[in-house]
This record gives sequence, structure tokens and C-alpha cells, in this order.
Amino acid sequence: MAERERVLLSALVGAAVGAAAGFLMLTSRGRTVREQFEPRLDEFLRSMQRLQASVHKARGVAEESWRSIQKILEETTPKAGNSEHPDELSEERRSAKGVSDTPFDKRWDAGTRPH
Repeated sequence: MAERERVLLSALVGAAVGAAAGFLMLTSRGRTVREQFEPRLDEFLRSMQRLQASVHKARGVAEESWRSIQKILEETTPKAGNSEHPDELSEERRSAKGVSDTPFDKRWDAGTRPH
């Protein structure tokens, strides 16, 4: 679009906005239109505020969910240098992972299935 066309388009848009504002503010028919339009505009603005609050709440829930996922991944992903060898696990971690002190042969004979 050439510079001349942009200037002409801007002038036409400005004239249209000015004419609409003059009509709404300075004529009796414009005041009537404005009185009918204002409650609808107010309702629209309230709807936008409710939408904004909903989006804000959804964003908070999504961020909390993401933090939970990251925490779960951090807890379940082995750290570098941590071999997770059953002999090196604490008793709590051993039971959580299903590691038993009983040798495999004895567990098999007792009817406990291996993992």
C-alpha cells in the first residue's frame, strides 16, 4: 500500500469516527441510541471482566498442575550419581519400591511373585 493511500484511508477513518461521535453526542437521536447502547455496553464489560477472572483462575490451576507434574517427575526420576541400587536404599524407599530383604528364591517359594 502506497503512502498516499494510507494517508487517504486514515483521513477517511478519522472522518467516520468523528461523524459517529458527533452524531452520538450532539443529536437527540444520537442520545437515544446512546441510552439504548450503554446498558448493553455495561453488560458486555461485565462479561469481559468475568471472562478475565475465569481465565486468571484457569491459569492458576494450570500453573499448579504443571508444578505438581514437575514435582512428581523430580521425585521419580533418578538423580545423576544415584544408582538406586536396592542395597543403597533407605528402608522407606525399599518398601515403596517393593524391594525385599528376602532372597529371590525364598520369595518365589513363598508364593510372592517377582517384580
